[in-house]
Amino acid sequence: MGSPPCEWGRGAYSENENQTTLTHDFWMKQTEVTQAEWTAQGLPNPSATLDSGFGDCLDARCPVGNLTWFEALAFANKMSSTNALPECYSLNGCTGTLGTGMTCASAQSVEASLYACKGYRIPSEAEWEYAARAGTRSAFYAGGIAPLANTTDCEADPVLESIAWFCGIPDAGRTTHPVGLKLPNAWGLFDMSGNAIEPVSDPFEGLGYGSAARTDPFSRIALADASPTVPWRGGLAWTWSNLARSANRYQAGLGRGPGGGLRLVRRGD
Repeated sequence: MGSPPCEWGRGAYSENENQTTLTHDFWMKQTEVTQAEWTAQGLPNPSATLDSGFGDCLDARCPVGNLTWFEALAFANKMSSTNALPECYSLNGCTGTLGTGMTCASAQSVEASLYACKGYRIPSEAEWEYAARAGTRSAFYAGGIAPLANTTDCEADPVLESIAWFCGIPDAGRTTHPVGLKLPNAWGLFDMSGNAIEPVSDPFEGLGYGSAARTDPFSRIALADASPTVPWRGGLAWTWSNLARSANRYQAGLGRGPGGGLRLVRRGD
């Protein structure tokens, strides 16, 4: 995990390279959960566009957005129960309803290890980066990043343009886009580098991953509403190219915001 010191645009303290091993197989959804998939569960569509024009595209094929971190976990639980699978999360002291900005006092993993749960869940940060890279070590799964000549302006990146939505594409606008319109990675996953941002289950560690090799990191979660920040992954459709790198980590809270979607995983056995 992480990025080499020579990678342009990297987080100097949050992306140190780390030998990380995952001991299990898992399935990851090819696309972000769409608004059609969300509302098919009888839920209100939380997706929204701000007065500034930034936000979620409002189309059934677009990623559902404007989710709290707790809503991502609750939707995973709902998909598990719908498909007669065990729920992976215990959500406690929740207020509001799913799809309207639901928050909870705390969240814990049901199993001794999240990786053991056979239901739907959001990925760990290690699972997310492993899947996004699809065996690559470059800044993007399609190749390296073009350094910006002026870091205050958004500029084109020909490699990134083929796989992601970001502000360097003239017709990208200020919103997310229907899923699956860009080229997938080698493992068939779409929009890993730029559309909605996606929550993971780890707490955010701003000083990186440490120097010791890790195996199945953060196998449990125990986060509360008052917790500090969590990482969200994947480039956001209206941000700069350096924020779309496979190693980039958004430091964000547990609350909601346009462009905040989700992607689901399950054990592979």
